[in-house]
Amino acid sequence: MEFIDLANEQSTAITDALLALIALASLVYLRQNLTTQKWKLQIWVGLFGVLTFASSLGAVVHGFKIPFELQTNLWHLLNFSLALLVSLFAIASTNDIFSEKTSRRVLPFVLFIALIFFVSTLFWPDSFNIFIIYQLTIMLYSLSGYFWLAYTDKLKGSVYMTLGILITITASFIQTTELSVTLIWLFDHNGIYHLIQILGVISLVIGIKRGLG
Repeated sequence: MEFIDLANEQSTAITDALLALIALASLVYLRQNLTTQKWKLQIWVGLFGVLTFASSLGAVVHGFKIPFELQTNLWHLLNFSLALLVSLFAIASTNDIFSEKTSRRVLPFVLFIALIFFVSTLFWPDSFNIFIIYQLTIMLYSLSGYFWLAYTDKLKGSVYMTLGILITITASFIQTTELSVTLIWLFDHNGIYHLIQILGVISLVIGIKRGLG
């Protein structure tokens, strides 16, 4: 395979790869925790595992010249990974906001919603906009929950969780625009999204670590 020769796609691939490395490091870091909250830890480790896979796949799709049919299939796989990622975030948030019992109960329902959104991407040309709506819905739900936990001081690290979600929402908004900047290299809305999201991941990991105790 040949590297793609578009500057914005090159920077998108590089930032995707960097996000994958940050996600992998987060996974390894969290797995070292000796905590009694095994369910919570499993969800977050799984989430960062999916993020590592999705970002790595994004780096390949954006960074290489790939035959059209293979590229289409890779995009389908990427869309499924993103839908699963958001669903795991919903489960993790529900675990903190309500309880482990509640998060276990809604797990099949949330995963089914993820499947519906993935299937929708197979039939609608503007499928990524559907994903953005899905992501923002879950993020706003999580934001309100962690803000309440921070306000009532019921969960250690909830301030960092709130900040991480706000960063993620900001990054998602930028991804829907046509924004581009040149900082040595050309970064389009996707590359900027990845760079901002890295900050969000770091904030979330600090919050998760403190919440695990």
